[in-house]
Amino acid sequence: MMMQSLGNIAEHIISNSQRNHSLADVFLKWEEIVGKQLALISEPYKIVEVSAGKILILKIKQGCAIELQHESLTIISLINKYFKETPFTAIRVIQN
Repeated sequence: MMMQSLGNIAEHIISNSQRNHSLADVFLKWEEIVGKQLALISEPYKIVEVSAGKILILKIKQGCAIELQHESLTIISLINKYFKETPFTAIRVIQN
């Protein structure tokens, strides 16, 4: 009986840890989150907290600003899917 309880507790902890991603994952797992194509032209630079939420600042390759602006909703969607919540309210870009 004690083993079953410990097993249930361990399963619960593992299950929760797999769901609860850290914001550091944005930096550590960028390619996994947004895909290879977007990761080739962008990388997370900084997270800025404002009254309306968090803004993800992306550093992008020269000449990719327009492309990335068009993909910003896709990027937010991919991040939300990964985190299973909405950690960022907006994305801003700076060029390399």
